[in-house]
Amino acid sequence: MWAGQNFGSAGWTVAGGYVALELVGTKLYRAAAAYERLPNVRPPLLPVAAVPEAVLAAAEAAMYLLLPTILLATTLLVRPRNRSADVAAGLITAVTFFTVAFGWWSVYSEAVVAAGDDLSLLAGSDARILERYPDLAAVPPADRREVLAGKAQFDLAMGIPRGVLLGMFLSVALTVPASVALMSCAGSLVRRDPRVRVVVPLYFEMTLPGLVFCGYLFLLGQRVLLYGVTPQYPLCYAGLLVLCGLAAGAAAGRTSWPVRAALQVAWLGYYVVSNAYTCYEF
Repeated sequence: MWAGQNFGSAGWTVAGGYVALELVGTKLYRAAAAYERLPNVRPPLLPVAAVPEAVLAAAEAAMYLLLPTILLATTLLVRPRNRSADVAAGLITAVTFFTVAFGWWSVYSEAVVAAGDDLSLLAGSDARILERYPDLAAVPPADRREVLAGKAQFDLAMGIPRGVLLGMFLSVALTVPASVALMSCAGSLVRRDPRVRVVVPLYFEMTLPGLVFCGYLFLLGQRVLLYGVTPQYPLCYAGLLVLCGLAAGAAAGRTSWPVRAALQVAWLGYYVVSNAYTCYEF
């Protein structure tokens, strides 16, 4: 009975998650440049052509719109009957969306990125290899790349389970709360007034600044956990998070229209201007 009531929410997220995977894949075209030298080898089914920065920016914006749109569409199609059903659908959506779309990113970061320096050394000179690993001076020159390749392979193998565990942690700690909150918001609005023309503007007024808040908080946490790197412009991030939080809170609290409109314009204008100058390092 539970599956019959709630499993429908998972099906609608698979297609959306794959679209998000394709959008994220546009950033991997630099790593796929090797296939240009291998015309007889078929590359993976992801975008590998060079993409203009403006298109990448539009793709990122589309991803921020994709998740709340999928959740709202799921709510309109599944029609959860109460808050418990909202939470169940939000949990299913979060796990499905994260697994299909972003779950692989933590594995990529922990395994592939970590071994990237060693893999690049395999194509370099012996001097570069010895500069990075002086211990290899005691290894015969003919065997040095084999030793380095073995280390890179071992690091890749060890990075995969760490990435899986980290992805699970990020999913539970960050993605699940955001998804459950968005689904609960959509469910509450639909049960109050099921008319689409009423639900859509109120829903996006609350969720867009909230999602940007959660998204950049997620990216900051991921950057610290995966790479141990703090943001170059912390005040820029702080300003964005504060404005987004105020805008989402004012919309949820049904503050007066002038205040809500001013906050919406403020966070969106701040984001556009600051992103143009700093790019938020992501």
